[in-house]
Amino acid sequence: MMVDHLPQLPAAYELISVGEVENLREVVAELAGKGAAEGTIILAENQTRAIGCAGKPWQGFKGNLHASIILQPDFDPGLDYEMLFVGITSLGNAIAAHVSPLTALAYSWPNDINIAGNKVGSMWLDRGNFESARWLAITCSVNVRKGPAGFTLPAISILEAEGSTDLTANTLLESWARQFVRMINLWSDKGFDPIFSLWQTRSEVSGRQVKLQINDSWIEGVAKAVTSSGDIVVNLSDGGQSTISSRAYMNW
Repeated sequence: MMVDHLPQLPAAYELISVGEVENLREVVAELAGKGAAEGTIILAENQTRAIGCAGKPWQGFKGNLHASIILQPDFDPGLDYEMLFVGITSLGNAIAAHVSPLTALAYSWPNDINIAGNKVGSMWLDRGNFESARWLAITCSVNVRKGPAGFTLPAISILEAEGSTDLTANTLLESWARQFVRMINLWSDKGFDPIFSLWQTRSEVSGRQVKLQINDSWIEGVAKAVTSSGDIVVNLSDGGQSTISSRAYMNW
């Protein structure tokens, strides 16, 4: 059995390990609401009741990555959604560094990372307030060693995709932490455009059948494109068209 090492993180981060939890996002919201510092990384060994967007369950397993980065943003709250793309592209770069060059790593709108059309990871944003400050939490789960069974969408682990790999959750966390610093600095210096361009180079969107839950309604159709502001345009089955923002998808 592979023994994982303790993650070695850049000095900008402080690591808090919480062991096995029911729902990491709830744990992170509680810690952030009590004033956890910017740059705090919350790492869980496993999640037993993980919830994604629109209340969808996420199956967690030991050996997979379950982690969250806390920010205390001083930018316009209307830009919070851009951190989803910063998080996805940084995590995608981290995964790409540990898989074969020909691996079909791609992004599906707005918060999933796929390998060969199978979901390998997802990311979620949560936000709130601590006293007079805002907090924003970027949480990910990645199937490093084991993928879910009986899931509604096809899913895979990095181990299954590669056939053999020494990659561990903590090694991937180290890579993501470094890539996140790089990407958020790029976003701070150059804005959203270069982040979106990087996301778009790996995107799997146009022409794909989509079924999205927005609040209590379902939107079904064929994805046409994703706009430069990160909104998806869907050609509906009834002949109409709908543009959906990632903010709406996250119920913000």
